[in-house]
Amino acid sequence: MSAMLYPVRSYALGAIIVFGMVLTLAVNAGIFGIAAGSVVLSWFLKYCYLVLERTAMGYAEPPQVETELLNPFDERRPLEQLVVFAVGVFAVRLGYAAGAMVGQVLLLLGLLYRNSGSRLAEPAAGP
Repeated sequence: MSAMLYPVRSYALGAIIVFGMVLTLAVNAGIFGIAAGSVVLSWFLKYCYLVLERTAMGYAEPPQVETELLNPFDERRPLEQLVVFAVGVFAVRLGYAAGAMVGQVLLLLGLLYRNSGSRLAEPAAGP
């Protein structure tokens, strides 16, 4: 039951509210909202990875939103996750068009890329 209360603890609740409001504004901002939404989504994903890492290390409290999150170019994991997802979607679409074996081979290559030295496969460093 305490895991269900994790998002409403201290810093996490504020981060969820702020990120939600800013992303809502970005969605309604038209063409300028695309750039703003991309930056804010980058910050949000970096905060999500930080929460995941700290929780995996055994910390029960959500971390603060730090200034390190403001640089959208220093974290590769969200981009790598997007590439793995896109390869998976492409493999499924190709599997429908060219046959299941081709799609499965492409999906296997995507999974091998993910596990062959990318930062997604690295363990988190201690605090």
